[in-house]
Amino acid sequence: MEQRRKTCAELFEECDLSHLITEKSNSKKVLDSVRNSVQYILKCFFHFLTCGCCYADNKQFGFIGNLYDHEPSEMEKQALVNLLRYLETEESPTIEFPHLISLRILIYSDNIELQLSAALFYLEISERIDDCPTSVTLSPLIDLLRRKDDRLNRITTQALSNFLMRMPACKAEVYPCQPIPALIPLLESKNHDTLCNTIAILTILTTTSKNFFFVLFCLYIPE
Repeated sequence: MEQRRKTCAELFEECDLSHLITEKSNSKKVLDSVRNSVQYILKCFFHFLTCGCCYADNKQFGFIGNLYDHEPSEMEKQALVNLLRYLETEESPTIEFPHLISLRILIYSDNIELQLSAALFYLEISERIDDCPTSVTLSPLIDLLRRKDDRLNRITTQALSNFLMRMPACKAEVYPCQPIPALIPLLESKNHDTLCNTIAILTILTTTSKNFFFVLFCLYIPE
């Protein structure tokens, strides 16, 4: 039987990642589901980058081909491989300097699929990390919030929301990254999950008068 070719965008939707965006439970079952889904997508990226194609689970996803208009650079390929291997081998992951370099390579790539893979890495880390991330670690995530892509907005807002809700001390690390100007435009998002996540983040960040008035300033300043 001829196998159907699918784009990475179709794969992303068929993986049913809605539970990654909406689930708040810390149960082992949910975390395992998050881990498996994220790692599956990253594996698809990995196989494409190493052999030019990816045979997914035929029972669910069929054949994937031609994911990119342009071949990623060797540096981008290696960055993705490094992150995937790290997620597969580390039970309690953190974002250390080598991982941060790999993340930055993917985030500042012109390829939206590589940016998505970085966002998914942040999402999984936000569910599993035990130590509060630093401003240096969070800065690339805030940069992702500025991208005009619904999938990126949904995943990155959920990751940032997870960090802030799980680790109250994270708020002090987020402030230097200037997240509020990046979040304000997302209040006009037509995606329900992105909008809810954005409101939750702004609510957490505006617990001081200074930040509250800064949000008002960003909302009402004339363009």
